[in-house]
Amino acid sequence: MSDAAHAPGLFDAGRRIDLAIVVFIVAVGCLFWAFCPPIEDVAPDSSTYQGLARSLLADGTYRFNFVPHIQYPPGLPLILAAVSSIFGSVHRTYLHAQVVISALGLLATYAFVSTWQGRGTAVVTTVLLGVSVYFYIYTSVVLNSDAPYLAASLAALWAAERLAHAHTRASQWASAIAFTVLLLLVVLLRSVGVAMVAAFGAWIVVECVKRRGVAPALYRFAAPLMVAGAVIVAWTVWTQRIKAVATSGWGKGYADSFLLADPHRPEQGLATIGDLLLRIPLLAFLVGSVHIGYLAGNLVTLLASFVIRFFISDKIIYVKKSAAALETT
Repeated sequence: MSDAAHAPGLFDAGRRIDLAIVVFIVAVGCLFWAFCPPIEDVAPDSSTYQGLARSLLADGTYRFNFVPHIQYPPGLPLILAAVSSIFGSVHRTYLHAQVVISALGLLATYAFVSTWQGRGTAVVTTVLLGVSVYFYIYTSVVLNSDAPYLAASLAALWAAERLAHAHTRASQWASAIAFTVLLLLVVLLRSVGVAMVAAFGAWIVVECVKRRGVAPALYRFAAPLMVAGAVIVAWTVWTQRIKAVATSGWGKGYADSFLLADPHRPEQGLATIGDLLLRIPLLAFLVGSVHIGYLAGNLVTLLASFVIRFFISDKIIYVKKSAAALETT
């Protein structure tokens, strides 16, 4: 009998489920790779990201239409520039790279959710997300930062859990480096990444208050959070300095966008009291995240609700609209 047959737990039910999910993710990635459209989808974000990547490659500047750009952080353009330097500046190549990142995002989703909610919830969440039509669109059709941010944010949370429970010095260093790199990707890919840094900061503060002293988490998470905070500050200062000639055209810097009612529609002006009240649930979520487990539970709930909405609710709405259109014709 082979040695593999004597290996404890090598082919138990849990391992088989993990292997099945990996096979599912690879299959989804292969399908998404094969069905990437040969021509570029007309989308403003896609054109902007590609233009910024070409600017970085051409002369190392962060410009779009020959003027500095401050609306989007440089995370995705840096990734596209790296892809271009190796495989060429072809739109479908960008989509293929995005497919690989999305597959890693599915794997990070399964790893993170299974850590806190068990394999059952992780399987359902990963499968629903993988077969969602919106996940396919934002992975294989539209070049955007949504799928890379999903991968980076969930991988960062998984790395944070590993860092919090690392026992050896080697595992602490490895987890700390991984968490730092992933957290930098989070804040550089999308502006909402600032909320994750704030959530971890709030968690450390609450832990210190509960212990009436320095919490052990402070020693492990302080350096990654300081690095991420320094990057956020550097990016904000740069955008404030060149905001007068920025491509947004509304004369505001990156920091000013947080005070707008809708950063994508700056013509609507600054946020009102009503707009600020709508952000109170986010504040409560940040303050209430006093433990990574609690934070994970909230994020899993939010992720499941979005998956249900995209996969079920929007399909029902689409079917109803299609039926109504047929009736009118």
